[in-house]
Amino acid sequence: MVCGHAHSGLVFWNDDAEQIVGRERRERVSQLTRCGEGCFDSRRRVNSTVRWLRATDPALLGQLWRLHLDGNDLQVSQTQGGKRMERNTTSLQDQVLRLKRRFALLQIAWLLSAAFSVAVFTGLSSGSATDDQKTDVLRVRGLIIVDEKGRERILLGAPVPKTTGRKRQDDATGMLVLGEDGADRVAVGYTPDPQILGKVVKRISPSAGINFMDKNGNERGGFGVLEDGRVNLGLDYSTREAVSLFADDKGYAGLLIGGNNQGGNERAGIVVNNKSGRVVLKLADTKSNERLMIDVVGDSAPKLILLDPAKNTMVDLIEKLKP
Repeated sequence: MVCGHAHSGLVFWNDDAEQIVGRERRERVSQLTRCGEGCFDSRRRVNSTVRWLRATDPALLGQLWRLHLDGNDLQVSQTQGGKRMERNTTSLQDQVLRLKRRFALLQIAWLLSAAFSVAVFTGLSSGSATDDQKTDVLRVRGLIIVDEKGRERILLGAPVPKTTGRKRQDDATGMLVLGEDGADRVAVGYTPDPQILGKVVKRISPSAGINFMDKNGNERGGFGVLEDGRVNLGLDYSTREAVSLFADDKGYAGLLIGGNNQGGNERAGIVVNNKSGRVVLKLADTKSNERLMIDVVGDSAPKLILLDPAKNTMVDLIEKLKP
């Protein structure tokens, strides 16, 4: 019979208990008598029903540790309130195996981190190379991009490359987008002179910007900064300018709308002269003869002027309607 000996709230094993546990490792016990609530079940292994022990004696702790090492599938049960609670302890061999696996994973992670660090350092080192050693910069004089049929469609260069796939052969610095038949459709950069009704004419001043052409290559609009100091945003008829929004470095800014007729260009417009402080809004006939004007100069009273080109007269309606 194995019983515990209680002292000061701690539970110890006597020598008889140690002998029975050791003997149970070699053979099964046929019968065990009941010893209070902590009795053994004769149908189970003795070391499978040993109660949880609390101890502070180092010698006793050593005995318990050796007992744990001897049992690979040791099951410990404890009774609380008439209910049996069981715990499955993992063998020391399984724990060692898991530790080895974790250590192997840590080694792999360390090697990957080291390889990544070397790659990053190598990339940064190569980025500080001289211009001749850099591989991410392409230095060429020109580039031609063709479509699926081999037609030259985009030309890049300074100036753009000469090619038989383009109808025009004049110079342009930047990018040209060509139509299927080789006509200029978009020009970006130092743009070429405009083409009007199939004929290339001289631009009033060299321009840097972007121009758009119709299917025949005639300029129909664009935005540019001219070398004479003007900045212009324009929309064109096929023969002449239609709408022009402009500003220059001489103090003028305005909006001009032209007519597509043979008699003249300007039909309406508003112009500000910052030097004189004058602003003029005018409307014209189909021959570009001014017929109505609103004129304001500085802080003076406005003028509403009717013009008759046939009689060559000007009448200020506001002044005439004064009492």
